[in-house]
Amino acid sequence: MKKISLLLALLLVATCCMLASCGEEETSSAPEVSSQAPATSSEAPATSSEAEPESSEEAPESSEEESKEPEYVKNPDAVSTEGNNVAEGKTYTRSLLYRQGGEDVSWGWDENAAIAYPDDANDLTDGVIAADDAAYSDAAWMGFHLNCPDYAENGGAWFIVDLEQSYQLSELTLYTGSIFLGSGIAAPTNVEFLVSEDGENWYSVGSVVPTTDETVANAPATIECDVTGRYVKVVMQTPGWAFVSEFTAK
Repeated sequence: MKKISLLLALLLVATCCMLASCGEEETSSAPEVSSQAPATSSEAPATSSEAEPESSEEAPESSEEESKEPEYVKNPDAVSTEGNNVAEGKTYTRSLLYRQGGEDVSWGWDENAAIAYPDDANDLTDGVIAADDAAYSDAAWMGFHLNCPDYAENGGAWFIVDLEQSYQLSELTLYTGSIFLGSGIAAPTNVEFLVSEDGENWYSVGSVVPTTDETVANAPATIECDVTGRYVKVVMQTPGWAFVSEFTAK
């Protein structure tokens, strides 16, 4: 009886040992779980190591700013003309008058030749306007021509009148010769008027085409305006001769 009891006890112990061994195997076969959270990169995702190249050239300054004409401002101290021609008797400078010479006497230029149609005594501001029936040989006329060497350089024949003080100007007129004069003479194709307070900064009043009439010698170019200025500049374009007898400013 004791032998049977001992045998049962040994069998029980062996069974317990086997069960314990199976438990350990199940535990060791379970996947090991990391106690640490997965490592994350401390660096931001890689981007291009080269930044966009900065332009080494500075943007060019606006040429419009440089070329923009200064804003015209009236002179508050300008004097009224009271309807009078304030250009009469005033001095002026002008482009070259035509010197007729060279191999082709009709159209050549010779700086040593006499002026064909001269400015005898301040013809532009002497107060004398050529008569409507005046011939091209009349002393009232002075003759510009596109073959004068400074014509192309200055964009046409020109003159500048110094009114001696700033005036409120409402009408500017240039009396030019018309086709009535013959001999290839015709009115300018364009006349531009400009004003200035200092003789350096010019403001265009506008351009006009002379009123031409084949039946009269005069082809006046008149512009109505509302400006002030001490100096008035007139530029003429012509396909050939340009005869001028008087300039008025009112």
